[in-house]
Amino acid sequence: MIELREIGKLIYDNIQWIFSGIGVTLLSFWGGKKVIKRIKNKQRAEDQAVNISSANDINSENIVTQTSGANSRCIQVMGDYHGGLSYNDARQVALDVFKANSSVYTEIAKRTIDERVTDITDDIFTMIYNELPNTVEKLVEPAVQDTLLKVQKEYAKNNDPALKERLIELLKNRLKADERDMETVVLDEALEIMPKLTSTQLNLLSLHLAVLRIVHPEVKNRNAFFEMLTSKILVFYSDNMNKTMEYAHLQYLGCTGILSEGSTYKPIEEIFRNRYAGLFSRGFSRAEFYDYMGTEIQDFQQLITTCQIDAEKYQFNAMNEGVLKYSIAQYDKQEYEEKILQYYKEHIMGVEEIKKDISLYVPGFEELSDFWKKTSEFKSMNLTSVGIEIGLLNYNLQTGSKIEWSDFM
Repeated sequence: MIELREIGKLIYDNIQWIFSGIGVTLLSFWGGKKVIKRIKNKQRAEDQAVNISSANDINSENIVTQTSGANSRCIQVMGDYHGGLSYNDARQVALDVFKANSSVYTEIAKRTIDERVTDITDDIFTMIYNELPNTVEKLVEPAVQDTLLKVQKEYAKNNDPALKERLIELLKNRLKADERDMETVVLDEALEIMPKLTSTQLNLLSLHLAVLRIVHPEVKNRNAFFEMLTSKILVFYSDNMNKTMEYAHLQYLGCTGILSEGSTYKPIEEIFRNRYAGLFSRGFSRAEFYDYMGTEIQDFQQLITTCQIDAEKYQFNAMNEGVLKYSIAQYDKQEYEEKILQYYKEHIMGVEEIKKDISLYVPGFEELSDFWKKTSEFKSMNLTSVGIEIGLLNYNLQTGSKIEWSDFM
């Protein structure tokens, strides 16, 4: 490790260059590094030069004399000095990069574009400095600058507040991602594709994820289920989602594929029946339980709870069959497992009964159910990694969720 005296000599020998105008410029470009020096300073400033020093616990043996050229700055610190790009500097660099890469437009169009680019650039750097200050130094990377430039260009072409929000969120994810990670590649692709999608196509991707891929841990009872269905699934449904062209465009852009060998998804009521069966139990009485099991209900009290539909009856305390199997093993009731599972299934509503039950409490569910059954393009649609990224981004923005793309990969 180089001794401090050697560092001092190196600086002293090159003092004229380091603290000339070009030296300060390069040091600013290399900003973000920590500079630690234990030096007492003597500074002489020439015309319009600025000397800045900060010293604590100075050792008198370490003395360096600095001479600054005209219009330059001398900076010495004792402790940590954080240079780097300031908010205004970084913002201006982003605007300059855009102007250097923008096409030639008419004067009126140019003014409009400048206003839009300034608008989204201000929002971008406010987000970065408030939410992701540790990623500022990534802005000097060519790949990140290219992403930022694309975001500016897309918003310059389309002054859509919703698009701006999605573009900034996508850029945020890009800044957080590891440069060597697959998500970086997916995010770069998503940036190219997302502006080409309509709100209906975005919602198709999110609806697919919300029903088939996203887990909803907040669902503990029927009221929570109905609330989730309204605010996190039906919010993405509309009655114009049955047009073949919507699905053809999604597939053309690489957001979706088709399930193999003509496969299709189960009806939505059946999906809910498998996942949330415990919410649709008709329940049983103590006498009915004894007649079937041949033992009193209190012998299974760890597995039994009050019925969610009829408070005068009982049901098994499990959201689905998988949870019930786990509880049977946990409470050492394996000898009754087959009978318990059979009795559990017998008291769950059928698919059509579930559809009617949900429709009583959730307006619009019947239409969603019919769409799910009749729209073959949706039933056979499979999302690619890019489709998942875009659909999840749209889902998070509309529901206030914070689900990560990596959760699906």
